[in-house]
Formats: sequence, C-alpha cells, structure tokens
Amino acid sequence: MPELHFTQRIGTRPQAVFPAVIATVEQAIEHVQELPPVMLGLDRWKPVSLALWDALDFPDDTRRLTIAGQMLAAALAAEGWLGETSPS
Repeated sequence: MPELHFTQRIGTRPQAVFPAVIATVEQAIEHVQELPPVMLGLDRWKPVSLALWDALDFPDDTRRLTIAGQMLAAALAAEGWLGETSPS
C-alpha cells in the first residue's frame, strides 16, 4: 500500500521529536507514538493520534486526511513546534 501524503507538508521548528518536514500520515504516526507517555496523555495529542489512524484506515476519505493534518498542525503549534507548511 502506498504512503498516504498530506495535502501540504507540515514543517516543524527544531526540536528532538519530529523531523523538519512531515509529509505522510505514516511518518506522523511514527513520531507521535515516540512522544513521552506524559505528552500522549495531553488532550491535544491523543485526538491527533486517533485522527491520524482514522485517516490511514480510510485513505480515500480526503476529509479525514484534512482533519488529521489540521489537528497535527494545531498540536505542533500548541507545543511551539509548528514551522511552515508547503504543498506536497
């Protein structure tokens, strides 16, 4: 199965958890799962994880993909980690 790409690449600011650019749902899931357990318990990260898996489970549903990308960007922004986005 091919990777599921976000409609826009999500850039991040320098930090140890996420790469400089997140282009796929699979990449985002991998890095969200590496967050410390205390962070995964925060209200912003658990819904992001669920939305990412939901987008992966229904790859033809662009609405789910858009929502997952928006939630990821919002959580990154809340941490101060959101950088610039660019078209995929």
